[in-house]
Amino acid sequence: MPMVHYKGEQIDRKVRVSFDWVTNTDKLTEGTYIHIEHVPSDNKRCNTKVIQHNHPIVKEEMEFYYGDGRLQSKTTT
Repeated sequence: MPMVHYKGEQIDRKVRVSFDWVTNTDKLTEGTYIHIEHVPSDNKRCNTKVIQHNHPIVKEEMEFYYGDGRLQSKTTT
């Protein structure tokens, strides 16, 4: 089990720990994504707490075409 520290305090009772990054070259191009899910030690009901940084935002693009193949519109959500 890895030792995890957040803001100087050790995180115990870990449920999930994820550390991801994306690069196109040897340089870091996107922010590092950190996800720590744990049960706080003072929690009596086993509710989990999540700490996240730089959650990746997924964009969806849609294109609409006329019957003859011409582009009608393009949307991004």
